[in-house]
Amino acid sequence: MTQNQTTWLNQVYRYQLASAIVIAFLQFILLLLIGRNLGGDALGWFTVVQLAYRMAHSIFDPGMWIATIQKRVWNFALAKRLLSFQGLWLVICLCFFIFYFIQSFHPAPYFTLTLILCISIFVLIAIGSQYSSALIREDKQREWLIIQLIAYSLEFIFILLGLEKFEPLILFCSGIFIRFGILYLLSFLVYTRVLQKEQQLEEPKELVTMSNYHVATQGLSYLQGNYDTVLVGSLFGLSILGLYNLACELCYILFSKLNPVFNKTVFSVLSRKDFENNTNQIRLKTILSYLYLLLPAHIVLFFNLETIFKWIYERNEKDLLLVAGYFSLIALIKGVSNILTNFVLTEGRSKLIFYWNLVVAIFNYLIILFFLFNKISLPHFLQFQLIYSFFLLFITILYILKEGYLTVEKSEKQWFLFLLTVLLWLGIIVGLKDYFFGLTYFCLCIVSYLLIFYLCNKAKLIQLLQLKIS
Repeated sequence: MTQNQTTWLNQVYRYQLASAIVIAFLQFILLLLIGRNLGGDALGWFTVVQLAYRMAHSIFDPGMWIATIQKRVWNFALAKRLLSFQGLWLVICLCFFIFYFIQSFHPAPYFTLTLILCISIFVLIAIGSQYSSALIREDKQREWLIIQLIAYSLEFIFILLGLEKFEPLILFCSGIFIRFGILYLLSFLVYTRVLQKEQQLEEPKELVTMSNYHVATQGLSYLQGNYDTVLVGSLFGLSILGLYNLACELCYILFSKLNPVFNKTVFSVLSRKDFENNTNQIRLKTILSYLYLLLPAHIVLFFNLETIFKWIYERNEKDLLLVAGYFSLIALIKGVSNILTNFVLTEGRSKLIFYWNLVVAIFNYLIILFFLFNKISLPHFLQFQLIYSFFLLFITILYILKEGYLTVEKSEKQWFLFLLTVLLWLGIIVGLKDYFFGLTYFCLCIVSYLLIFYLCNKAKLIQLLQLKIS
């Protein structure tokens, strides 16, 4: 890559990463507050609201606006068509969600309030995402970073100030709505100042079709990715669902905050025509940087779960530990799969991903029927989850290599250094586990990784510490 291209790639990555680090910290503190202030069915109801906003965010942000980001095109006629389809998808999703909600939770305490909040969040995200997508399309990375930090910070302040005054369930659920309301309001204000250039589009129908496939794919992806939550809620009830989700939240916090950093960086950069000849190099640097950061983070979490849970939660530690033990590994596997799938999406293969998610979603819900019929235990279900996630990752890797979206030729040395770093470090922390405990062992895990990383690949470590991806 040229110096200008490298600078641009690192700038996009740095903006995204800086935002993600601060947001992850704020979300971690909120998880601590949620775990200490919500329990029983209240924690389960909060999980339902979280599922609603995640579904809406997954499907509608960027939703139909994905084509304008990837192709870097926009005009009023196209925007009107995309918005109409976004509205149609919103109606379909709301019908599906309301039917599921009524069938599963009516009548129950907080039913009406929770349903109203969920519908409001759906509508807010479906309408507001056009403005956040416009900022990404127009390369307003700095502005988008500032907006995210303001929205998450104000949500955090609102919850801290209201803990002593309002019921915790209402407070935490309202915080989600306030976060997205501020996020899209500020995006709109910046959007109105962005110069929208009219462009003549030769194939607007193709762009609309691509966006529709993307929205359908995201919907299927959400359904197939959350089948475990449906199963746990059906088998064990709201109280166990709440604890299950809390453990997953902690394990998925890195995945949920850092994966979008890498995905948005790659998608934004590869959509520029001057990067077309360097796609493989960018993808290689992306996946290696991701693995150097996230693999040790999840391994440290796995080896220190008991210490971490005793510190952040004063109750329910045993209930949470079982789920978190498996999901600290499952989150890593799904994170890598997500990055690799995004590589396929940058090639415009949204139709292929749609069919893949359709097959996986059908299989997942056949699994639900089987497990419901046989009333499988939670430990056995978690074991299945781990093996199944690894199998899907294996299939994804085979496809990526077969299609040439990521080649290992001329990169053997980089992969060797990565494997050497990880294997040496694993040997050390496994050996230290018999002699050190608690916070001391946690710190030794981190220090030993940085030391081994420095000895094996000093240049890459310095690059990541400087918040660079290339």
